[in-house]
Amino acid sequence: MLLLIIILVGSILFSGCGGQLSPPLVNPPIRHESPVQEPSGRSFLLINLLSEPDSLNPLSSDPARLAVSRLIFNGLFRPGDSGPEPDLVKEFLPGDGNRSILIILKNEIRWHDGVEFTASDLLCTLEKIKETGSLTNLTSALESIEVIDLYNLKVHCKPAAAETSLWTFGMLPSHLLLKENLTGNSFFNQPTGTGPYRFLGWSKSSEILLDANPDYYEGSPGISRCIFRFEQPSVAMLKLKNHELDVLELSAEQVANQASDKEFQQAFRVLSTALEGTQTFAVCKDLNLSIFPDGRGLILQHDWVDELLP
Repeated sequence: MLLLIIILVGSILFSGCGGQLSPPLVNPPIRHESPVQEPSGRSFLLINLLSEPDSLNPLSSDPARLAVSRLIFNGLFRPGDSGPEPDLVKEFLPGDGNRSILIILKNEIRWHDGVEFTASDLLCTLEKIKETGSLTNLTSALESIEVIDLYNLKVHCKPAAAETSLWTFGMLPSHLLLKENLTGNSFFNQPTGTGPYRFLGWSKSSEILLDANPDYYEGSPGISRCIFRFEQPSVAMLKLKNHELDVLELSAEQVANQASDKEFQQAFRVLSTALEGTQTFAVCKDLNLSIFPDGRGLILQHDWVDELLP
């Protein structure tokens, strides 16, 4: 199996996927009841999910939430070709027989509102994880946490906590959430992260819009806007075949139906990823998946992936 970068965010300015767009948004509302206009003369990615997330909480295990929130939030680590690789962490140094971990953060990382990301954000995130009872594989291994300074934090723990794959969850901003109860919090309907995309708007039952973060620490991504929609599978399939969508999450029935469709296989890749349950996506073969200068793509979901069709 190959580590996917489903992602699928690359230059859509090719002829084949994507469509003509209407004038751009000007100071759009955070949440609204009518569809949002799409940007004009800019690169964009259209993605249809089987269901609409109920929030964009990055600590959730719900695939629909994570499909969107992973573009907004960063973790200490992210998936790489040979396992987790550093994202917001500069050094991750287990010691004392994996009974402690010195975590050194990258500096000059900023939240989308301009506030600097620091050790207090990591501490806040870990406290909120424990409060909500999520990510128990990690929290059950944590014993105490010591903030040394702005960028250094020491964790006292059981050896299991030294596994870097446990540290890919999205960070939360302490300046916005430290004193907040996360359950039902409106923050997750208009979130602020550190990731390559910023939340722009959410038209209930229609679409979620994310715009490229011009101040992203690795450089602004090559796609200006990601548009997530939630149309019925049969309707979305027709739009995919008509090149009105770039990425389509498939139902099990659709996967079976396309197994013998040679024309479909010539135009699309079908990829499966196991996150919390299996998700399967049809992707335009024309998509250029590399959007950063080093050739990386942008992760929508990640885990081990199989290509289901030739």
